[in-house]
Amino acid sequence: MATARLPGRAATLAVALAAGLLLTAGCSARSCPLYRVASNVTVDGTAFVAAHPQARTLCVARHGCVPVGRPARRPAVLYIPVSSPGTLHVTVTVAAGAGQTLLSGSTVVTVQHAVFNAACGITADLGAVTITRDGTLRSR
Repeated sequence: MATARLPGRAATLAVALAAGLLLTAGCSARSCPLYRVASNVTVDGTAFVAAHPQARTLCVARHGCVPVGRPARRPAVLYIPVSSPGTLHVTVTVAAGAGQTLLSGSTVVTVQHAVFNAACGITADLGAVTITRDGTLRSR
């Protein structure tokens, strides 16, 4: 059985055309990215933990804890999943290694709907709580 072979110049043109189609297919203005943004409230205790080296655990009531501080070498951030805009009451505790409480406080966070790419339907419901160096809870 014989196979058809394109002459050199036609083969080069066919490969170039195929490569061009593949490259532009992923870059079309109408194509949407394959990622989604997770709806959450971010609780960031990085500044507080930096000012209090004895801190070892950042906890949010009903949502869990994360290890923080120098031995853990992790950012002092905890994410609370949310499913819709509105308000959320957040209670935060930061504890030292021996279990004593360094900070305990609560705040109300406004969770807002954010649109990242309207044409592709990429949206999320987001809020944030920041713990300042002095232990003040700021929500935004």
